[in-house]
Amino acid sequence: MIEDFDYNEQQAMVNFGIMPDVYEEAGAQRMNQIMQARAKKDRPVDAFTWMQSLKSRR
Repeated sequence: MIEDFDYNEQQAMVNFGIMPDVYEEAGAQRMNQIMQARAKKDRPVDAFTWMQSLKSRR
């Protein structure tokens, strides 16, 4: 998923000072997408997936 890649780049930038151009040639729009990426646990979940997760908790 692209957001996984974005989050990895974001963490590399924030925690290690690695700029995205090390990974890819990026413009300002791409940089904005990277900075808005969220960890997988913080992303919205669709209703069907949420219902399935409730079922598996039993």
